[in-house]
Formats: sequence, structure tokens, C-alpha cells
Amino acid sequence: MQCMDYFIKTGFGISDEPAFGGSAQLGSKLMGLGQGSGAAPGGMRNIITLVDNAYKRMGHGMAATSSISGRILILAAIIYVDDTDLLHWAKFYGIEDEEFVRQVQDANTDWGMLVHATGGAVKPSKSFWYLMSWKFHNGRAKLKTKQELNQFSIAILQSDGTTAVIPLEGNDVTKKTPGVWSNPLNKPRVPLQYPTLFYGLSSLYASPDELETVMGSVYFNALPFLGYNSNINKAYRTLPTDFQGIGLKHWSIEKLGKDTAVLLRHWQSGSALGVALSISHGGRTGRKCFDSEF
Repeated sequence: MQCMDYFIKTGFGISDEPAFGGSAQLGSKLMGLGQGSGAAPGGMRNIITLVDNAYKRMGHGMAATSSISGRILILAAIIYVDDTDLLHWAKFYGIEDEEFVRQVQDANTDWGMLVHATGGAVKPSKSFWYLMSWKFHNGRAKLKTKQELNQFSIAILQSDGTTAVIPLEGNDVTKKTPGVWSNPLNKPRVPLQYPTLFYGLSSLYASPDELETVMGSVYFNALPFLGYNSNINKAYRTLPTDFQGIGLKHWSIEKLGKDTAVLLRHWQSGSALGVALSISHGGRTGRKCFDSEF
């Protein structure tokens, strides 16, 4: 990295001369914003903040009102390094699917143009979208199936001015979005690697029973390959190896620990998640639900 030349790329093209690097007058100490550079996170945040603010000024994003406190939470996108989830909310109640899809398409086009202005691009092979549209049957709301929505399409703008259509996924299809496997229906998915699932455990909304059932099935099928009988007692499965157990994870306890860690880190911290938690759990009167006796 110290020997490389770094060129600036924007929507106007790539600079003819290196901005800094091995052959530039500024020398090699800056090393760019590549992987391993301590300035990379801050540099990325500065750029994407400008893009996000411009996107919101164009009227895009979603505004949700807390049912308890009545406060409005405005959120345009969830961004993690080069992964982005754009969030769209119908502008008015009763909007037709056709008009809502047009709203989403306009927002996606504007986002693509903003990304191009910074020298970036949206990759079609890693892009997809969900559409949550309800219908009423016997007075009860029910999500429309993917088959009922297949006539709609969303395209993303490419750097050469063309567009690329991205696939519509069913709301029960689990995909990896900003580092976490999830889907709009919050149905659990079981990755094969423990670290992968543990990373997103605090964002999983499956009940303890569902979590234990799914992971119990995984353990049952995996134990023979580890040299154990599949029918071994559950207590011995999760008992630490120091006490002659297998030492497998007890997922309900692991999730409780992750949720507690999130609360300790963000509750009343002033972070975006901390504010959202205080809105959803604090209520209009400002009482803290954690002060109550359970």
C-alpha cells in the first residue's frame, strides 16, 4: 500500500494524475483508504453521510411513528461498509402497488446517481428487493405472495447509463443483508458455521422454543460427524467440556446474553439504536421499562 499510486474517481471520471502515493509529492505515508488503513472507516463515513443526507433531502426514506411515544423516526438506509439496505415506506395509506413500485424505482434511481457521483457503483449481481404488500381476506390483512407481485420490476442505474433489473425475492426467502441473514418475516435461518449465526444472533426474532427446535435439529444431524450419539441427553450436549459435556451452545442463553450486551452498550447512550430503544421501551411518560418489577 505504501508503494501504490492512488487516483481519485468521481462521477466525472478518474483523475489523470495520482492524488497521493508512491510517486506523488505527498509521499507514501497516506497509503490511501484501502483495507488496513486506519482512516478508511472515517473516510467512508464522511462520503456516505453526504450521499445519505442528499438522498433524504430528495424526499426518500421512511418515517415511522412510535405507537407508544408518538415520536417520528426517520430512516433512509442501513449501511455497513459496501452493503446497503434502502428502506421505502408508502407515502400514503391505501397506495396502489403500481404507484408504490414507481416510488421505489425513483428512489433507487436517485440513490444510484448519488453513488455514481462519488465514483461508486451498484452491483446488480448482489442486489435484490422485497415487496411487502397486504391484501384483506375476510377482514384480515395478509401478505401477498411473490406470484401475485411478479409483474413488478425494479432496475438499478449503471455507470454507463444503462439499467439492470434486479430480482424480486419472496418475503420468506432469507438473504444476507449488511452482514446478517434475515428476511422480512423474521423466519430463522440456520447457517452451517457457528460464528456466522452468532454474529447476527441479537437481530434474530425467533422465539426461544423456535430457536431451540431449529438448533436441536442441527445438533442431532451433526453429532455423529463429531463422534457422538445423536440421542445424547440435551443436558450433556450443552454441558461445558470441563464437566465432561460436549460443550455445544445453548442458543436461548446465548441470545439472551447478546440482547443484554446490546442493551448495556446502547441504552441511554445517545446512539441511533439507543434512541430507537428509548422510543420503543420508554414510552410517552419517559418511564424506563427496566425499572419495573417483573
